[in-house]
Amino acid sequence: MELRILPPGGRIVALQKLRDGYYGAVLDGVRPGERYVYRLDGLIERPDPASRSQLLGPCGPSAVVAPGTAPQKGPWRGLELRDFILAEAVGSGLSFDSIRSHIDKLSSLGFTALRVRTEAGLGFPFSVSPSAGGPSGLKRLVAACHRRGLAVMLAMDLFEPGIEGDPLVSFGPYFAGRDRRFNLEGPLSDEVRRYFTECVLSRFRETGVDAVDIGPVDGLADLSSLPLLEELSCAVRDEAERMGRPLHLVARCGRNDPRLARRREDGGIGLDAVWNSDFEEALHAFLSGVPAGPGSDFGRLEHVQKAFLEGFVGSGGYSPTRLRRHGRSSRALPGERFLVSLQVGPERGSAETAGLLSTCLLLSPFVPHMAAGPAGAGRNAFTASLIRLRKELHGLGLLDKQCMGVLRYNTERVLLVRHWKDDEDLIVIFHFGTTASTVALPVPTGTWSLRFDTAYRQWDGPGSCLPERLQGDGGDLPLPLAPLSCAVYLRKHDA
Repeated sequence: MELRILPPGGRIVALQKLRDGYYGAVLDGVRPGERYVYRLDGLIERPDPASRSQLLGPCGPSAVVAPGTAPQKGPWRGLELRDFILAEAVGSGLSFDSIRSHIDKLSSLGFTALRVRTEAGLGFPFSVSPSAGGPSGLKRLVAACHRRGLAVMLAMDLFEPGIEGDPLVSFGPYFAGRDRRFNLEGPLSDEVRRYFTECVLSRFRETGVDAVDIGPVDGLADLSSLPLLEELSCAVRDEAERMGRPLHLVARCGRNDPRLARRREDGGIGLDAVWNSDFEEALHAFLSGVPAGPGSDFGRLEHVQKAFLEGFVGSGGYSPTRLRRHGRSSRALPGERFLVSLQVGPERGSAETAGLLSTCLLLSPFVPHMAAGPAGAGRNAFTASLIRLRKELHGLGLLDKQCMGVLRYNTERVLLVRHWKDDEDLIVIFHFGTTASTVALPVPTGTWSLRFDTAYRQWDGPGSCLPERLQGDGGDLPLPLAPLSCAVYLRKHDA
């Protein structure tokens, strides 16, 4: 094994064989930006599988990046995942520096976290795309976000195997079997697992991010007694203790398995959260107006009800699209263990539909993620008002699924969500009907104040017909609901 540094400072250095299959050497006079490859058996040249920079793409040489940790300036103490309200800047060709120019606006709207994605090139999970600004650009973005009080989630596809001939094939037993699955439990798999663990930890150490989204994990075949995902969650928890602030690890999985996000102490894998696509699919399928047939997993109001109340809609029952049973119940998992996202825009229908979807997302009992593209002043004001409301209601148990109930009214297309904590109560009424309707809904005893209504004229609605105050006696009260609207009533303990 040799290291070849390309001209102008070209030289070839023989690497010494170390323990556990590693090779290494200590070199002087190597400068950031110099390009290099590894040479195997004096013939095969490959880029560094742990490269921090691939300036010429995945098939080109690796580039040296100055070592060091992310600068820690100021009193940033991190953020718990339950306090994340995620924004993601959208647009073609956005660099880290261009995203940085938007963070003041995102902060002013009330977002508490920014999700950014690094497209490093297939098979190079350690690197950061040079077109986006490279490692230095990402560090500048993270530092700027922290100064504004924003946490940063870095999204990557950790287990993307890369293109044929990628460097991992040449450097060790990273793959096993004919289907080239990652070797996570076979001979010499300890160092393969270390490769992924070090990759995740390097993101926290070198860029200063607060959370890492490792992407899809469905394809992992891992029957070891200590699954790699559990090992990763342990490593991140230890790193958080070392750094003295919260760090989070999340993933995406289509299996609807709550064990991924269950604490290790409770027999789970220990990821901090998983993405729940059922929430988005249930809402879009129901609002699309397409009747749910026998071959559909979504499309009825009961699916939306279950998404709010539990999280996963597929929870062990028969899945018509899969022709088999799918998932397990997630009812016992706290809301903060789920990340949810919704496509909200003109492609999804009317402005009323977009407003209702935004309300479903930001008043859900989960961690919300919203694309933050160009929007008018009215839409920004609507989003900011919703985020302020979410922050206010957060303390009333919005994310506590054990203190909530959800009633559905199929004919009226109404979902009534109630949260309670101590002597404070919250009622959220979602009306998915396309025409105005008066619906008799149960209102617990006490005085309730209207805190929000998407039908307000300031949100370009038809105007709210709901009373500003309700005097409940435990029975049903007729409430006039605007089409495609959401209203929030609050009862304080002293009311």
